[in-house]
Amino acid sequence: MTQPSIVSAGIDTAKHKLDVAIHGQKGTFTVENTTTGWQQLAARLTQAGVSRIGIEATGNYQRPVTRYLQKAGFDVIVLQPLQVRAFGMMRLQRAKNDRIDARLIAACTHVLDANNKMPPDDRFDSLQDHLTFIEQIEDDIVRTKTRLEHICEKRLRRLADADLKRLQTRRARELKRLVAAVQAHQDLSRRFELVCSVPSCGERTALALVVRMPELGKVSREEAAAIAGLAPFVHQSGKFEGQTHIGGGRARLRRSLFMAALPGAFRWNPELIAFYKRLRAKGKAHTSALIACARKLLIYANTVVARGTAWEDRPKTA
Repeated sequence: MTQPSIVSAGIDTAKHKLDVAIHGQKGTFTVENTTTGWQQLAARLTQAGVSRIGIEATGNYQRPVTRYLQKAGFDVIVLQPLQVRAFGMMRLQRAKNDRIDARLIAACTHVLDANNKMPPDDRFDSLQDHLTFIEQIEDDIVRTKTRLEHICEKRLRRLADADLKRLQTRRARELKRLVAAVQAHQDLSRRFELVCSVPSCGERTALALVVRMPELGKVSREEAAAIAGLAPFVHQSGKFEGQTHIGGGRARLRRSLFMAALPGAFRWNPELIAFYKRLRAKGKAHTSALIACARKLLIYANTVVARGTAWEDRPKTA
C-alpha cells in the first residue's frame, strides 16, 4: 500500500479533453488536452499536493500530457486499460463515463506501490512514431501483394505494381532514415550494434527491439518476456491443468520478434534451430515452439545489451 502522505490523481484522456480526479476528494474537473490545459492542470494538481498521477493509455493521446507532467516533476504512471478494467471489476463497479473512469484511475493509482523504473526519455516518442509509420507501410505492401494475386486485367495490374514499387521504395528510404536517427545517439547506436550481432536479428528486428523496448538490457529475462507479451501464463486449478498461454505486452514488438524467430529457428541461428528441434521432439506444437523461440531471441538480445558484449564474444553455453 502507498504511504498516507502520497496524494494521487487519475486522468481519463480523450482527444480534446482531460477528466481529472484527485483521490479522496469529491468531484472531478476537466481541462482541455492542449498546452494551456496542461498548464492549468499542473497548477491545480500542485496546489492540491498531488505527487503521483495515473493516466490510462489511450492510443497516443496521453503521451503529450504525460511528458509535460513528468517534466513538471510529477511521478506519472501510464496504466494499461486491462489494469483499470480489472481494478473496476474488483470493486464491482460497472458504471462507466469519463468522470467515473477518472475517479477509478485515481483510486487504482493510489493503491499501486510502484514508481517508474526508468526516467522519461523523449527520444523514443519520435522514434516509435517513425517505426509505426514504417510498419504501416509494410502492412500496405502485404495488402497490395494480396490484391495483385486476384487482379487479371493488365491496366489494373500495372497500377498495383506501381503502388507496390512505390511502397517498397518508401519503406527502404524510411528504414535508412530511422537507422540514422538511432545511430545519432551514442547509447542507442551501441544497443543497435549489439542486437544486430545476434544471429537472425537483422536491421529491422534490431530497430524494433531498440525503439520499442527502452528497458532492453536493464531488466531481467522474465521482465523482458513480460514486457513483450511472451511470458507464459499457466492456467491451473485443482486437478484441472489448462494450456499455457501468452498475453498482453507490446504487440508490435512481439510481432517483430515472431517474424525474426521463424527464419531464425529454421536457418539463421544455430542455437534457435537446436532449441526448436528439442521442443518439437518433446511433443510441443509448432506455434508453441515458435513462441518459445521468439522469447529466447528476446533473451539473447537482452543479454548482449546487458553485458555490453556482442554475440560472438559471449560463451557458447551462455
